[in-house]
Amino acid sequence: MSSAAIPMAAETMPPAAARRWQANAGVAGVLGLLALLPLLSSGYWTFTLGLCFANAIAIISVSFLVRYAGEVSIGHGLTADALEYGMAETVRRFLKACGW
Repeated sequence: MSSAAIPMAAETMPPAAARRWQANAGVAGVLGLLALLPLLSSGYWTFTLGLCFANAIAIISVSFLVRYAGEVSIGHGLTADALEYGMAETVRRFLKACGW
C-alpha cells in the first residue's frame, strides 16, 4: 500500500481547522517548555526570565488599555502632553481645564 492512499490528519481537516490546531499545538508546546524552564535553569535565570515575563504582561496590558480606552490615566496623559508641548504649556493647559 502506498503512502498516498493513507490520508494524513491535516489533509482530512478543513484548512482553517488545521491552522487552528497547529497554532494550539504550538502554544501548548511553548507553555510546556516554559513550565519545565525552572527545573532546567538556575535560580538567577528563573528570576530574570520571571521579571521579563512580568514586564511583558504589563506592557501588553497597557497596550490593550490604551487601544480600547484611549488613555490610561491622568498621569499618562500629562506625561504625553509634556513630551509634546513642553512642561510649562502642559501645566498651563491643565490649570485652564481645571478652571484655575
